[in-house]
Amino acid sequence: MKKLTKIIAVLLLAVSCLTLLTACAPSSDPDKAHQSLRDAGYSSTKTEKGNGGILGGIVDAIFSLVDGLECTVTASKTVETDDGEKKTEYVKIYYFESADDASDAWEKIQDEEENDKEDASDSDWVFKKSGTIIYYGTKAAIKAAGALFVF
Repeated sequence: MKKLTKIIAVLLLAVSCLTLLTACAPSSDPDKAHQSLRDAGYSSTKTEKGNGGILGGIVDAIFSLVDGLECTVTASKTVETDDGEKKTEYVKIYYFESADDASDAWEKIQDEEENDKEDASDSDWVFKKSGTIIYYGTKAAIKAAGALFVF
């Protein structure tokens, strides 16, 4: 009986760890992340390469500066804290064609992330890469983008 209990405990621990490791990024589908953010009350914008039109040409020119960038999702929402102060929840998600493209763009995006971070506290700010996605923002906004767990 003791052996069976130990085996079950180890299996539960393994499943818990696997869940935590796989669920710490926004949704890998930009449409789902965009919709989740809108459903949570965020003002969300999804920008894709190849939209066409006058603005599409400008967007494509910007996207060509970062190799492999397919889409971005940006969202923000102003909330009131327990102290009665206003705080902005913010997230920006970059979707790339491959993990190599995301790795190559890491340093370029890090400069932009530092500019956007100015109002957030270090304890509330996340900047991470997960596979083909680079994302940064406040923990609440990242969670609203479809994450199940945020470090």
